[in-house]
Amino acid sequence: MRLAYNSSDPTLALVDDMPMLDDPMQHGMALIAALTMGEVFEAASLPQAHGFYRSVGARMAAAHPIPPMRDLRELQGAVNAFWALLGLGEATITLDAQGVLIRHQDAPQAIEGDAGHHWAEALPALLEGAYDGWLRAMGSPEALVTRIQSHDGALVEIRHGAAPNA
Repeated sequence: MRLAYNSSDPTLALVDDMPMLDDPMQHGMALIAALTMGEVFEAASLPQAHGFYRSVGARMAAAHPIPPMRDLRELQGAVNAFWALLGLGEATITLDAQGVLIRHQDAPQAIEGDAGHHWAEALPALLEGAYDGWLRAMGSPEALVTRIQSHDGALVEIRHGAAPNA
């Protein structure tokens, strides 16, 4: 990377010893996210941190609304276009007797600079909030809940339907 700056000494006019990063913005954003997660998880209990990242996901959904859809296939295409822009994987959305099942996969399992390994807890909560926000905006009634059914790092399963034991 060449950094030019004003100098009265022509030998100091250019600096050539800085390597180019693949994508400096990605590295910077990952570092900021990792440091922020460290602060959140240090200051909050696990349920509080989950609630925080779920709220962040809901804000993402509100900031990037999904237009009215005719069916789950269209919804799946719209959310996958959004996740592709962020590099956060993709979803398969199906309907079954218990409600809507969202299988989110291929999201990064770690992010650069996350020494505390908080990404594994933050991402599922973020996804849960985003999907809940989009489904609510599409008219889902308050009686239905969105919850993480399972996650193993590579796959997060989210259920939107009746509350358990309801």
